Amino acid sequence: MRLRLSSLTVLAAACLFPVGAHAQLYLDSGHVDLNIGFSAPTSEFGLYAHHTPPEANAPRDEPVDNAAFFVSDIGGKIPSAGGLLPFLGQPGQPVWLIPQNSPPPNVPWVGFGGYGVDGAEGEPAEDLSVFDPLPTLTGHPTTPAVRIRFLRATVPAGADFAVWQTGATGTPTLFFSNRPDTIAPQVFGLRRGQHAHFNWGFSQPGHYRIHLRLEGSIGGVAVPARDFAVDFAVSVLPLYEQWRRASARFSATERAARAIGGPAADPDGDGLPNLLEYALGREPRLADASAGAPVLRLDASTPRLTFTRVADPLLIYAVEGSTDLATWTELWRGTGTDNTAGSVEVVAPAPLSPGDPRSFLRLRVNHVE
Repeated sequence: MRLRLSSLTVLAAACLFPVGAHAQLYLDSGHVDLNIGFSAPTSEFGLYAHHTPPEANAPRDEPVDNAAFFVSDIGGKIPSAGGLLPFLGQPGQPVWLIPQNSPPPNVPWVGFGGYGVDGAEGEPAEDLSVFDPLPTLTGHPTTPAVRIRFLRATVPAGADFAVWQTGATGTPTLFFSNRPDTIAPQVFGLRRGQHAHFNWGFSQPGHYRIHLRLEGSIGGVAVPARDFAVDFAVSVLPLYEQWRRASARFSATERAARAIGGPAADPDGDGLPNLLEYALGREPRLADASAGAPVLRLDASTPRLTFTRVADPLLIYAVEGSTDLATWTELWRGTGTDNTAGSVEVVAPAPLSPGDPRSFLRLRVNHVE
C-alpha cells in the first residue's frame, strides 16, 4: 500500500475578512483617490487607488481589489464625537473620521478622481471622455461624467458608515449612509478630470467593506455597470497584516510588491507561500520547508494529518481528502473562534485497504477579511 500527500496549497484570493479577498496594500497615510477609468474597447469600468508610494516620483494606480485603507486611532479617532451628526454614531461615543480637508499625517486622505488611467503592458488607456454629461448630479451641462452609486456597506454589528461634505457654514451634505433612518441620495456624479474629497465616517472599530457601482451612458445608451468593493480597516489591522509588518519581516515597499510580500509569494524559496508560513507559525524569510510543516502518518492503516495553526479567527483552515487527485472532499474546517493556537489532527474517513489503497490529504488555507 502506498500513502501519498499532495503538495500544500494556499488559496489567497477566494475570500478575505468575512466578505472579501486579502488586500495586498494597506494605505495608512497620504493623498489617495479612488480613480475611475473606463476602457472604451472593452466597455469596462476600472476603479483604482491612485497614490504616490514613498519611494516613487509619480503616482500609481493600484486596482482597488488589491488595496485597503487603514484608519488608526492616532489621528483618526475622535473621542466623544458620536451623535454630533445625526447619521453617525451615538452621543458620547467615539467615531473614526477621514476628514474632507487637512487630514492628520497618519490618516489616508481619500477622495474620488476622474483622471483616467494610462494603458500598460498592452492594455488600452482608460478615460471618461466618451460619457454623456450628468448636469443634474454635477451641475455642469457639457462635461462627460459618470455616476458613483452606493449599494450597501458590510460593517461591524450595529456600526454606522457615512460619506458627506461640509460646506463653508459647516452644514453637512450627506451622500452615502447605511442607516435606514437616514435619507441620503446614495449617488453622486463625477466629471471627467474632477477631483473631489469627502468626510468618511465610521462609528466603531473593525472592518468595513463599501460596495459601489459605477454607471454611465454614451450617446444616450447605458454602458454595462460594474460593482466594486472598497475596504477600510478601522482602529486595528488584521492579524496577518500585523504579522507582515512585525519584526521587519517586510518593508513597506516589499509589502506592496506581490512577488515578495503577497500572500502567494515565496521570498525564501522553500515552497511555502507567505500566507501558509503565517498560518503554520513559520517565518517567511527563513527557508525551512520541513520545520513545522504538516505531518502525515498512518495509525491502524488510517491516514492522519497533523499541523500547527495560529489563533487568527480570520483564517480558514480546510483539510481535504481524495482518492484520485481529481475529486476532493472537505473533511474538516476551522475558522473564527475555533482557531485556537496549537496542534490539530484530522483523521481520514476510512482506513486504507487492498481495494482502496490510495489516500491523498491536503491542507488549504484562506484568509478572510
